[in-house]
Amino acid sequence: MPVAFVSQETFSVPSSFDELGLILALGVLSAALPQYLFSKGAQLADMEQTTMISSCEVVFALGLAWVFLGDAVSLNDMIAATLILLAGLIRYEGMPTPRDGDNARDEFSKKDSAVFIPKRSENHSS
Repeated sequence: MPVAFVSQETFSVPSSFDELGLILALGVLSAALPQYLFSKGAQLADMEQTTMISSCEVVFALGLAWVFLGDAVSLNDMIAATLILLAGLIRYEGMPTPRDGDNARDEFSKKDSAVFIPKRSENHSS
């Protein structure tokens, strides 16, 4: 249950078009536009980069709240942010890189991207 319903005695709706406009602008600027931009960016980047960036949202929010709002950062917050960043670095550094002439990664990506059906040989001995 939202805190607003519990903490206030009455429920109020916007009484003017100015208030309604501010509420709509808040919804568009804080929810719809960032989600749209993230979706468009995710189409341009590969899946691993997108996942790593989205997992760092918590760290960015913590840092921006500290810088712009003067929010206190506790030891638990710092530990959590460090663990998130370390997990991203471990995942990023742990990815194998293909060597020259190594087609194993290409074969894996072909199998992983679609249903793998082995080719049948055309030689039919009768």
